[in-house]
Amino acid sequence: MHVSCRAPKYDVSYPRDGSDRPTAEVCQGSLGLQPRMSGGQPTVRRKARRSRTMSDQRSIVRRNHLVFPGVALAFLAGIQVQAQILEQSISLQPGWNAVFLEVDPEPDEISAVFAGAPVRSVWLNEPTLSMGPAADCPDEGEVGCPVTTPAAWQVWYAPDHPAHVISALRSLRGGRAYLIEAAGTATVTLRGVPTSVRTSWRQGFNLAGFHVTRDASAAPAFAAFLSGSAAHAEASIFELKPDGSLRRVEDAATSRIAAGRAYWVESNRNAVYDGPIRIDAASLRGLEFSGTATQHSVVLENLTGGPVRAQVAPVAVSSGGASSEQGAAPLVWRETQPDGTPLWKPLERLSLDLSGRDETGAGHTLRLAVRGDDLRNLGGDGGGGVLSVSDGAGFVRYIPVGTRGDDQNGLWVGNVSVTHVRALTTGEPDPTPTGSSFDFRIIIHRSPTGYRLLRDVVLAYQRDTQEYALVTSECPELLDAGQVSPRISSANFSFDGTIALTGGFDAALTTAAPIAVDANDALNPFRHAYNPIHATGWDIERTPTLTFDDDGGGDPNWGVTWLAGDYAETVLILDPSNPNGRIVLEVAGRFELRRVSNLPRLCGS
Repeated sequence: MHVSCRAPKYDVSYPRDGSDRPTAEVCQGSLGLQPRMSGGQPTVRRKARRSRTMSDQRSIVRRNHLVFPGVALAFLAGIQVQAQILEQSISLQPGWNAVFLEVDPEPDEISAVFAGAPVRSVWLNEPTLSMGPAADCPDEGEVGCPVTTPAAWQVWYAPDHPAHVISALRSLRGGRAYLIEAAGTATVTLRGVPTSVRTSWRQGFNLAGFHVTRDASAAPAFAAFLSGSAAHAEASIFELKPDGSLRRVEDAATSRIAAGRAYWVESNRNAVYDGPIRIDAASLRGLEFSGTATQHSVVLENLTGGPVRAQVAPVAVSSGGASSEQGAAPLVWRETQPDGTPLWKPLERLSLDLSGRDETGAGHTLRLAVRGDDLRNLGGDGGGGVLSVSDGAGFVRYIPVGTRGDDQNGLWVGNVSVTHVRALTTGEPDPTPTGSSFDFRIIIHRSPTGYRLLRDVVLAYQRDTQEYALVTSECPELLDAGQVSPRISSANFSFDGTIALTGGFDAALTTAAPIAVDANDALNPFRHAYNPIHATGWDIERTPTLTFDDDGGGDPNWGVTWLAGDYAETVLILDPSNPNGRIVLEVAGRFELRRVSNLPRLCGS
């Protein structure tokens, strides 16, 4: 059964290889092309666009801004996504095959993908899309509808084909439907990142595939899958036969969709529809977890109007050729308790009720994270994973997950709040609470070689290297006098340069030697510039110790973006007027640190 032309027919020229080849007609409408094939291939000339996958993004560099009380600091975070790989098997029969790609193949060159396979030609028909008014598609819930312009067929011919020199199609991209002409039976296995492409529909007939399970017995019927799209109400559906003719799907309510297969599907308007559950586009492009991005939100929306439960689970190995490599850090998801507090739970297999909408009005937001401890255990190379989102009725889409290990290197800025004090020289047994807290800023830098306490630091842009550097008083030559750079300082310390710290974030940090405050230091509390009696103070030695908490109360950001613990400091005052010649004080309180830069070294070294 053929599709009747809805627009005038146009003659199409065909390359000849010396044999009698059957002719074909193409129905060209205002919004696209609809083939009526019985063997021939029209000649097309169009440059193919190269696919973009997550693996093409070798290094994504972002300029981020974190705000600490009183501090706004820009920093650079380099992330290399190591996305997970899925496999898809394509079974080809002699003649014409309509296939739908669920992954972005790597490599994506058609000649490499089908090397050794009896493939004569590959066809793609993709219109140019732009966004039109939202009023044109209220039922789809989109900001606007895609407006299409006609597109010609792009074709790849095999190297031994006479028309190979005019091939305009070079690569395969996931989320697209292709017509493949094969000279024999073959099975081709594609490996790549799950596609992030949203399925765009143009008014009229579209060659398209569906994101469904590869378990044929659990695959959804056409009518059920398309029930969430007003654009496909009572849509006519045709499948391609090997001889190039089309066969109508007579009963859409019972006929099941085959994974990886493409169909000619009618749409009564321009629309965007992937299936009963809409996943936000940002999540489909992949979730990238790192020390500077430990959490992500996935927005799921029920488009059917009926009850739907979303099943979200990590993919290890699934049947039907969808296998994935291991190496991703385990994910956790946030559940809000009745009292409003968050509880983070391991993500194993999560079932979410998508009835109604959440407080945002845009669907249901699933908050995912990787715990800081797990990121640190990954190491610098990180790993990858895949999440599946399904509705339990046959729909399934995959979300690539990339994780990059974290080493806690960078600049940590925090606040110390002293709340207790006692004089050891007088034998006070217990610390005495202070009338009010004494707060001051503390700055710590962690590098691959150790920890250092800073008095001040400047984030300076280096014009010669086009990179940022953390500049201290030990490298003032890196400052550009003509450029305004953010500076962080602590008025509680007066030492020059930086001071080495011993220990680590996993237990405690303390100074390798006491911090000396000279009697004539401008910040000596016993020295007063306008009182001649106190023109000179007393020598002081300070030994601060930061003891870190074991965890952050379940917060996945703990250890990678913030740390906290108990603060203690021993203050030795060398007082000649005291009978013992010294006064020893001990102060205590709490501290909290926030990482504001992941630059691993000071002075750009």
